[in-house]
Amino acid sequence: MLGPTVDVAIGLVFTYLLFALLLSTVLEAAAGWFKLRAARLEQAFAQLIEHPEAVAEERNLVARWLSGLGHGSGTAKVDKAASTATLTPEEAEAATERASGDLGPSFELRHEDIYHHPLVGGGGSSRPSYVSAANFSSALLQALRAGASGQALAQVEESIDALPPGRLREALLTALNEAQGDWDKLKAGIERWYDGAMDRLSGQYKRYTQLITFILGLVLAVAFNVDTIRIVQRLYAEPTLRAAMVEQARKTVEAGAPEASKAGDLPAKAAAVEQARDDLLRNAPVGWTAPPTLTLAQLASVPGWLVTALAGMLGAPFWFDLLNKLINIRNAGPKPESGTDLAKGKGK
Repeated sequence: MLGPTVDVAIGLVFTYLLFALLLSTVLEAAAGWFKLRAARLEQAFAQLIEHPEAVAEERNLVARWLSGLGHGSGTAKVDKAASTATLTPEEAEAATERASGDLGPSFELRHEDIYHHPLVGGGGSSRPSYVSAANFSSALLQALRAGASGQALAQVEESIDALPPGRLREALLTALNEAQGDWDKLKAGIERWYDGAMDRLSGQYKRYTQLITFILGLVLAVAFNVDTIRIVQRLYAEPTLRAAMVEQARKTVEAGAPEASKAGDLPAKAAAVEQARDDLLRNAPVGWTAPPTLTLAQLASVPGWLVTALAGMLGAPFWFDLLNKLINIRNAGPKPESGTDLAKGKGK
């Protein structure tokens, strides 16, 4: 029958909604505790600003550890070869020439020069989680002017010409050429480059956070025994449980879309995590009746935990919208045999 099937779907989606809220709340608390956004922004600055040799050195760090480099008298020579291994031919040639002194003096711009600028605010204990393109451009131009003498635009041109060959130098030269001597156009060009670069880095960060979200979701699914298969089985077998979850789901939809707490202080975030946990345990057929052990019966729940973790990645807004649609479908259909009067007066 359609009635019980829809009710089971409502109960399952409602469970996913509660689980996704718990997952997002825990992620928000973890981001605040470990300052993940601020750390990611500083890493993004390092990728944008560092010259090719520094970037290549970071790329090859793990490779050098695995191959046992870094020991013995020949380390410096081998490290230099490794540092140019992942560069473009032009960048590798420039790095070799610089090492032999053929290029003469160069202007090295480090990401700390921008990150610790007052307009960015990365100095001391303060670590920003967002920097506008306008502030970044102003900080970068001031750092470039510090490496040369003369008028402002001439200072910037001199510093850009002295930068080591690489993506940063090419991007700044492009902005400089397009500006054609106009300071405001140069600043606008740097802002466009910064926005585009941050969009690409944001994509990388999103893929990274998706992996973290899945791992954390799986941990929470196991910790609270949110087994999708077991939940469906119980909802089909227990009409009373099914009716209670449908009623609670209806009240949740009527109350409006719930959101994960974004409170700034850590105690508030911890309280939000506890509230989300209690909501899940109180309203859904989850949790452990006894301390978990590695028995064959419990290992059979692994597929259900995996499905729950994947469902949590879709986010609470997705599940709330789906829950709202299911509630509307249920209210538009015939009154179910459970004896509830949720659809009374709403049938077509």
